Amino acid sequence: MNIAHLLLHQAQKQPDALAIRYAGDDFTYEQFAQRVLQASAGLEAAGIAAGDVMAIALADPLDHWCATLALAHRGATVLSIPRSMADAQMIRLLNLTQCTRVLVDGEHRMSTAGPHLSTVSWAEVKAHALPNALAAPALDADRPWILVSGSGSTGQPKIMPVTHRAQWHRATLGRQWLPYGDEDILLSLVSMHFYAAKQRCLEALAMGAAIFLDVPGRVDHRKEVAAGEVTAIYGTVSHVELLLRSLPADHDLHYGRLRALMVGGSVVPMRLREQIRQRLTPKLHVLWGSNESHTATITSLNEVFVTEGGVGRPFPGVRLEVVDDEGVPVAPGVDGHIRVSSAASITAYLGDPEATQKVFRDDWFYPGDIGHFTLDGQLVHRGRTDDMMIVSGVNVYPAEIEECLRSFPGVADAFATPLRHRQLQDLPVALVVAAAGVSLDARTLVQHVRNQIGRHTLHDLVFVERIPRNEQGKIQRKVVSGIVRAKWETSGKPAATPATRTGSNASLPMGTLTLGFRRPPGGKPGALNAWLTVLEVPDDQLLPVDLSDTDQSAADDGQIWLHQVLTLARGLLHVLRVPLFDPIDVVQCRRAAPESKHWEAVCRVPDPSLVARPLFEGVLKVAFRLAAWVSKADVESTADRERFFQTIEKDVVRAFAKVQPNGKSTFEVLRVAHSLGVPYLPLPNGAFQLGWGRHARRIDRSTTDRDSAMGMHWTQNKLLTAQLLRQAGLPGPTHAVVKSFEQAREAAERFGYPVVVKPADLERGEGVSVDVRAEDLEAAFNDAHKRSPGKLVLVEQQVPGVCHRLFITAGKLLYAVKRLPIGVYADGRSTIRALVAAEYEAQQRIPPWKRSGIRPLDELALHMLRRQGWQPEAVPQAGQFVALRRIETTAWGGVDEEVTHTIHPDNVSAAIVATQILELEVAGVDMISRNIQQPWHANGAVINEVNYAPLLGGGEISRRYIGEYLSRLLKNRGQIPIHVYAGGKDAWLKGKTHYEELRAAGVDAYLVDEHRTLDSKGHPCVIASNSIETKVRALLMRQDVQALVLLAPSSHTPGWIDRLAGRVFTPPHGDHAIEISAGSGGTN
Repeated sequence: MNIAHLLLHQAQKQPDALAIRYAGDDFTYEQFAQRVLQASAGLEAAGIAAGDVMAIALADPLDHWCATLALAHRGATVLSIPRSMADAQMIRLLNLTQCTRVLVDGEHRMSTAGPHLSTVSWAEVKAHALPNALAAPALDADRPWILVSGSGSTGQPKIMPVTHRAQWHRATLGRQWLPYGDEDILLSLVSMHFYAAKQRCLEALAMGAAIFLDVPGRVDHRKEVAAGEVTAIYGTVSHVELLLRSLPADHDLHYGRLRALMVGGSVVPMRLREQIRQRLTPKLHVLWGSNESHTATITSLNEVFVTEGGVGRPFPGVRLEVVDDEGVPVAPGVDGHIRVSSAASITAYLGDPEATQKVFRDDWFYPGDIGHFTLDGQLVHRGRTDDMMIVSGVNVYPAEIEECLRSFPGVADAFATPLRHRQLQDLPVALVVAAAGVSLDARTLVQHVRNQIGRHTLHDLVFVERIPRNEQGKIQRKVVSGIVRAKWETSGKPAATPATRTGSNASLPMGTLTLGFRRPPGGKPGALNAWLTVLEVPDDQLLPVDLSDTDQSAADDGQIWLHQVLTLARGLLHVLRVPLFDPIDVVQCRRAAPESKHWEAVCRVPDPSLVARPLFEGVLKVAFRLAAWVSKADVESTADRERFFQTIEKDVVRAFAKVQPNGKSTFEVLRVAHSLGVPYLPLPNGAFQLGWGRHARRIDRSTTDRDSAMGMHWTQNKLLTAQLLRQAGLPGPTHAVVKSFEQAREAAERFGYPVVVKPADLERGEGVSVDVRAEDLEAAFNDAHKRSPGKLVLVEQQVPGVCHRLFITAGKLLYAVKRLPIGVYADGRSTIRALVAAEYEAQQRIPPWKRSGIRPLDELALHMLRRQGWQPEAVPQAGQFVALRRIETTAWGGVDEEVTHTIHPDNVSAAIVATQILELEVAGVDMISRNIQQPWHANGAVINEVNYAPLLGGGEISRRYIGEYLSRLLKNRGQIPIHVYAGGKDAWLKGKTHYEELRAAGVDAYLVDEHRTLDSKGHPCVIASNSIETKVRALLMRQDVQALVLLAPSSHTPGWIDRLAGRVFTPPHGDHAIEISAGSGGTN
């Protein structure tokens, strides 16, 4: 079973039938099959074998489609690299998929991907001699034929391996539900670079229909439809809206001859459906599904214009249910979680067990969508689970707000989104597009929504020219977030970010900074993105591509530049491990005079508890200076990159090194906490509180408030740790503490060589020497003695095996890795010397503070190669690991291989007991074992060390488990209900009543306003501050606070909430209350 057989079958069944129409040429099935087989033979000649992962970076859609099927025919796995993909995203994708070869045409940009990536010329592949006969395709139905890349909530892309078997089901299922036949010609408006287009084309192949290929970006195909050259179209909401805008202002059915128009990828509102019926065609079909599970439903012609949000019915071969939080199916009309099951679904994400466990359970896939079935069995899609807003305990669905807005005369489009707030809650806001020539009033629209579906359902809105969507029709959420934050928080004024001249202005809100700057002449605004990528700023923080166009208006030029400089400043703060993850807000940004080249801006200073103002201003100045320099620098120049890094190390790392004491683990934990909506509060000396009140926990690096001081003391002394382990019946190391070389020699002779020598009071591999023999002992002792703070050295009996780190949290294994020394993985083609040189060169392209310890072959590396029987010019087998050091250490670095799912349960149990014996909630247990899949008592493994404050988030494997680490520590993401009443007398009365109701219900609620604080018993609570902000912070630190009611006069609301949480909430006009309830969880 190979999907290329779909093409070969049609070539045999109907060789002269039309298969492809492209650029005025027609290709029959036989002709196209011959092109694919010719390319398959060329790939074979290029060394592409079954099981290889190969990227395709071909611009021409016919070449791309031909290469896709040729690789599938070879049994290789396809990875598409769209031209619009950012360099950093491309590099990350290639690394995650372990792809080392890419198929390119004459125009490619693969030099940025590093030396490990080799290119194969498509011109040479397709010019290969045509084979004499149709070769049978490579057969392995359960091998992935394609790796589909999707976005993840933490920034980590989801890689979906779709097997030949699953794809075969997807393609052949289409015969049952596709609204066109084998005589039709399908056009996909989605570019062939994306999986959705390939999926639609494979369905057409299975049907025996033809495919019309066109250049990406063209949406107007009226002539082709009128001529019958296109009879069926697939596209997204974004494509359809572009198509509608391209039409003349008449009311003819421009696509009336279409057999079918299929629209999917995102919600298709009724307003758009009606426009399609009036101006394009009545033959509309809405699709619902996902890349993970394939298309699951399709609307029929008689219901697509009837049911709001209706996406049709599942077809044979697809199981679909709507269930509650416990997985129990709900009644028709009741909203719940949609789940789907079919043979076409994948079963896991590649290399991401945490994401897999969340959405793949018990043969079901949970796409994160909310909906319900109608009484007659149609699925109604209500939105995404992560979009749902909880406002004062009521579920509010964005789709409900959007449809209410679209029902108002003059509204062309709308998109509702929650404005996240760490303490208060989700505030519903919306982007609205007005119809051409229509003037709308925001307050009237907000009131319209509140009157229709409830007073809590919309807080505010902003008007935009269009709703930002990508090529696949998905909402560009980061762009939306930027629009909402910038325009809503500044009452609709244009926003941007800071500059080089700083000052203050008494008329501006507290906590702001006045800036003046001049945009460096020349260069496109998007050019700075390349340098932000070098700094490894996440892709979703880069300036969107559509803002980098050369036709940007001059009015936006300074704002765009300022946005990028502020993004750079935030990236520089991250180098210092400052946990500032929200964008830096801008109050205003404008030219100093109408034609001036100088700009003036005002930005909000971040919360000083997170970043001190002098630090913020100092880093901001460096960012402007760097941005001006890199606008003239070459990102591909080694010298320019090194100067970029040196400037950061000198002017940021060394200049501010002592300002922020946060550890590496702390920063990574807070990064994930922020993405999950976990609130946090800085504490003295680099510690942080996660969550509020009763649900709060404290961390310092990876340690928690439940790690005992005694345990910390024990782990810092390896001798004490070993004694405790042996007393507890666990396999501890055998060693002796010595103070002199003579004592060391006596111990070594007693244990027998080789031995391990290390400081008795240091961790993380510092000063450790292994394989120490008699002739090496004195040097090893002197090194350990010099490094030891207490001048105590351990001589340890060496145990054969490899060190494994078992990270234990809350009495369970979080993850486990095999800790290999620094080294390289062979590609089967290069010498060891070349592999090391290439890896060293690749490391020089990334920031020095993120580089591994690899270096050109030195004497230690050559010695290690000889131990393994290698010479520098040897070419190891592909995938083989070649070590360059004996062990992994902090100084040299190392390579981790995950063993979480293969480790023997007895080894996990031993590590958990060791952690409990040392009274730690979090520990890194190091076990030396020859084979971690075998129990420790069967192969002589020992627990070598138990580490307090083990590094968390230092590598890719570790970072994947931080979300689980937080979920074990925190209940309900650390949130408690917080209710804010702001306004006049009415607000005070409502808040006081709510406080009494909470107390009557047995909730330990506190009430706070400017003048008083009442505890959960109604008694006055004295807090040594007159600041309402300080009072709130103090209460959120108390373990007995289950809920908080805050009464804030409207005159004080913007100031303290801004400083406390980084948001400004403007009360409605008039003397009445606004209620903002933070945290959706209970109070237990």
